[in-house]
Amino acid sequence: TITIAGTVQKGLFDDLDVSAFGFDDGTGSFSDPIDATVTDQDYSVEVESGQLTLLEATGSFTSEFTGETVVLDEPLLLLVDAGTDDIDANINLATTLSAELALQDLTTTELSAGDLIDEQDALVGDVLGFPDGTDPSQLDFNDITEDSDLTDPNLALLIYSGGVVQQLESDQLFAGGFGELV
Repeated sequence: TITIAGTVQKGLFDDLDVSAFGFDDGTGSFSDPIDATVTDQDYSVEVESGQLTLLEATGSFTSEFTGETVVLDEPLLLLVDAGTDDIDANINLATTLSAELALQDLTTTELSAGDLIDEQDALVGDVLGFPDGTDPSQLDFNDITEDSDLTDPNLALLIYSGGVVQQLESDQLFAGGFGELV
């Protein structure tokens, strides 16, 4: 087994659950959930090495704009092609968009899972204005400094995340799925 660990970033979570689902190449479906250990915004979960794994984060967080509690109506996602080494990977809106796009093509593509994820990461990065080669799972709001400008993908993600919340008209976060936002 390997450990996948990271931070879930959307706003400060008041309540957070993270689950992992291993993909079975034979059946083309995901396993029953494996609950992650969650502390504040951070998660850690042990999964089978060498297995494509979907992580889902659900719960509620404090809106960056209103200070009110917002319930995630759809989970934040991360799709990981787990190798043999432990993985540090954050879950955020960019990883969610990439995962949603990859999941649409997962059973029909000729690409390997890793190449499919890389392709969708690049597409999401282009849409959100990230520099070439940016891995959305490595973005971290804590890496934003007073010298950050709009070329910093961490700041770009924060602005995008804040913009999504600002568009909400209720206390629920986008029931149509985040993919509808791109």
